[in-house]
Amino acid sequence: MISITDLMKSLNVEKYPERWNEIYYNAMKEYENYGAFFADEEYITKLNHEFCLFDDWFEIILIAAKQVRENANLMRYIYLLNYAMQDRNVFSVEMNKISPPLAPAGEDTYAYDFLLLFAILPAIPKTVQVMKNRGVPEDICNKTLKAYERCINSTNDLYGKPGFHFSYLSWFQLYIDAEILRIGRLNFAVCTHFNGCVYVLKNKLDEVQMLMTGVRLHKGGMVFGSPGYQNEELAYDADFCETKEYFEGYPVGDNGLAREYRIRLSKPEWRIALSPEDPVIGVHIPSAKYAGRLTEEGCEDSYLNAREIFTRCYPEYEFKALTVCFMDDGLPA
Repeated sequence: MISITDLMKSLNVEKYPERWNEIYYNAMKEYENYGAFFADEEYITKLNHEFCLFDDWFEIILIAAKQVRENANLMRYIYLLNYAMQDRNVFSVEMNKISPPLAPAGEDTYAYDFLLLFAILPAIPKTVQVMKNRGVPEDICNKTLKAYERCINSTNDLYGKPGFHFSYLSWFQLYIDAEILRIGRLNFAVCTHFNGCVYVLKNKLDEVQMLMTGVRLHKGGMVFGSPGYQNEELAYDADFCETKEYFEGYPVGDNGLAREYRIRLSKPEWRIALSPEDPVIGVHIPSAKYAGRLTEEGCEDSYLNAREIFTRCYPEYEFKALTVCFMDDGLPA
C-alpha cells in the first residue's frame, strides 16, 4: 500500500487535514476491496440518466473519468476524499486545510479539472432521498440538482475551461446535506446563524431600525477596509448595547450606510426582530446568464414559495428571516 505521504507527493498536493493520516489505512483497505466506482462510466451514466444532471458537458465528463481511471493515485485520492466527507461535522471544519491535486506540467488536465466532482457524485442518491423524505416537490429537487452542471458552466466562464473548480467544494456541502434548494429564480440555503453585523429591531407600527454591532466602521458609513474606506483615522468600532430600559447603537440610514452617531430605542416601544445568532434562510442570486433576467415578480414568487416549502419541509428549522447573502456570479447558480 502506498503511503499517504507518497500519494500526496505524487499528486502535487500541498496540504491535507491531519485527520486524513488517521483514516488513510481504513480508506485504502476499502479501496482495495471494492475499488472506486465513482469514476466508472457505467455508474456515471446511470446517475445521469436517473437524475438528469448533465446536458452540455456529459461527454467531456466521461473523457475526464476515463483519464482518472487510468491513474491509480487519482482513484485513491477521490476514494480518500469521499471517505473523509462521511464525517459531516468534522469535514465541514477542515476544508480550509485541503488543497487539490495539481496536474504535472504539460499533461492533459481533464482528470484533475473534474476530479472533485467524481468524489461527490456518490452523495447524490442520498441527497435526493433526504429531499423526498422531507416532501420537497420533485420539480424543486430536479432544479436543485442542476447546480452540478451550472458549476461546470461557471468554471468554464471563470477559467476558460470546464471542470469542477476546487473553490466549489465547500459550497457543494450544502447540496450534499440537502440544505440548499433552487426555488424559482433564486437559491435558498439553510443558515444556522445570521452572522450579520446588525441587530434588526421593530416597533409596534412595524417600523424597522438596524443597529450595527461587532464591526469596525468608517465615518463614510461603510465597513472599514472596504475599497475607498481604508483611512484608519476615520475608523471607529460599532457596538450594540442593551439595558433594561433601551437598545443603543449606530443606526443604518435609508441609503444603507451607517450613521456616525448613536441612538437609543426604548424597550417598551421596540423589540429585537433579528440578531446575529438567529437562524435565517440565505438567499443567493444566480447569474442572469444561466438563470434569466431578475424581475421583481419572479423574486416575489420565489420568496413566497420558499417560505412555504421551508416551513412545511424543514419544520425543525425555525428561521427568523430571509437574507440576501450575495450574487452567485461565479458560483453555482
